[in-house]
Amino acid sequence: MQKKWLIVALVVFLIACKPVKELSDEDEAALESCDDLGSENEIKECKYIKSVEIGYAAYCYELGEEKNECLTRIAEEKQDNSVCSYIKDGNKEAECYKRAAFSAKNVTMCHVIIIEKSRNNCINDFAVKFGNYTYCDSFYDSIRDASNIGFNRDNCVYNLINATNDKQLCKKIKSLQIKERPLCR
Repeated sequence: MQKKWLIVALVVFLIACKPVKELSDEDEAALESCDDLGSENEIKECKYIKSVEIGYAAYCYELGEEKNECLTRIAEEKQDNSVCSYIKDGNKEAECYKRAAFSAKNVTMCHVIIIEKSRNNCINDFAVKFGNYTYCDSFYDSIRDASNIGFNRDNCVYNLINATNDKQLCKKIKSLQIKERPLCR
């Protein structure tokens, strides 16, 4: 009797942990069309590609080690970071959020990254990639790291100066410690 309840509890847990998306008939047919391919690898690759295209995250759980990359690709493709929370490895989860943020060109998506260094890198990388110091101001929007907001923001601006060689941006830095760095002297 206990074994039966344990199995029921496990099934409920697994269902609750997997992202569920109802498939349309068209999406289901697209996935099923993969079954007509030759080898097992071709079928797996076809289902992977179609799952990413339609945002069917549940298929990612059939991929073993490739699950996290599959979820990340869906987050990127759909510009929706909600599937990132299903990744249990903190660094891979942070990478998922970052790639979704870059795909959506939405720096505020960086704010949900739990690991401080990864969150800061996401915002810094945003400013550098898009060449715009105002992305550094998003540190002010983050309620985390309140004691480091100004320093992180100014460090972000300095990283942008380093990438673009635009020394005019030194005027935007408030921290004397950062202003004393070589590029702003």
